[in-house]
Amino acid sequence: MDKFAESLDSSSADENGALFYPTEGRCGSLRCPPYIGGAELACVVCSTTS
Repeated sequence: MDKFAESLDSSSADENGALFYPTEGRCGSLRCPPYIGGAELACVVCSTTS
């Protein structure tokens, strides 16, 4: 995450933007190893839906 993130508009309304949800890997859906079951996965690609 960018700790110096800047807003894209001048709105001061709280629209629940830029929410991050931790995600855990599960063996079976992912190969273990290299993934670890129950460990949080890093955000690689973050996008918004507009």
